[in-house]
Amino acid sequence: MAEKQRIKYNSIKAALANARVKNKDLAAYLNVTAQLVSKWVTNTNQPSIQMFYKIAGSLNVDVRTLLEPNDLKGDRPDLPIEHPAPRKKTD
Repeated sequence: MAEKQRIKYNSIKAALANARVKNKDLAAYLNVTAQLVSKWVTNTNQPSIQMFYKIAGSLNVDVRTLLEPNDLKGDRPDLPIEHPAPRKKTD
């Protein structure tokens, strides 16, 4: 029987690796459990849109990079974003 391929809905794992941040450190920063971060990283569960923004802010990356599927083989088609959403100003 063919093995079912898991779809990767986010790139949190790659962003954590690039930032050299551990799951438990992100969990502590976001005040969530390390188990929840692990579920996001493995694409078992997905964070809310608000949480995606918090994750992006904590890793100093654009939120759009987290929302791109992460294909480790590199066969992902490039999807240009012509009109990016404006960023919220924080005081």
